[in-house]
Amino acid sequence: MIVLKNLLIKSLFTSILCIAIGILFLVLPSNDLVNFVFNAAGIVVVLLNIFPCIYFFILGSKNEKLYGLAVMYLIPVVVGFIMIFNHHVALAIILGVYLILEPILRIILLKDKKEQIFKAIPYFIIALILFFVPVAKDLVLTVGVRIFGGVILAFGIAGVIYNIFFVKKIDDSNDKPKEDHGEIIDIEYKEL
Repeated sequence: MIVLKNLLIKSLFTSILCIAIGILFLVLPSNDLVNFVFNAAGIVVVLLNIFPCIYFFILGSKNEKLYGLAVMYLIPVVVGFIMIFNHHVALAIILGVYLILEPILRIILLKDKKEQIFKAIPYFIIALILFFVPVAKDLVLTVGVRIFGGVILAFGIAGVIYNIFFVKKIDDSNDKPKEDHGEIIDIEYKEL
């Protein structure tokens, strides 16, 4: 029972943390928040990939096949620097690539290709707008930050409500007296 209560306390703490993060995303100016998030994410991506990249480039002089691995680690390093120094381009690339690749995969994988092509047209148009219209990137960024904040806030509130009701349910079940069914007698019997 103690383990369950500790788990509920941790879950309640996580829910409260989600509420705080959601409020920050809704209240803070989106540009400051986006700068912080993209800078932090970019630094993490660069730090995770720069050392393996350098390591495989060094080993590539002994085994040329390792240059491929070095390039595989170099790509995230470049993306990390783009995230740090040009957030709007990074966001446009991420959303644009998603909005282009996801419909193409559906067209390839599903049987009704003609119908999927017609469904994919709006995605392609949105991707083109994100790539070529700078104002759209700012709008998407601002709206995206607000939606993300609202979703995180909603999850936090739902978690707090769930935890409060779940803890009450556990406490109510512990308060009920246990029924006594008497003594159980083990009887052997023989078939006739």
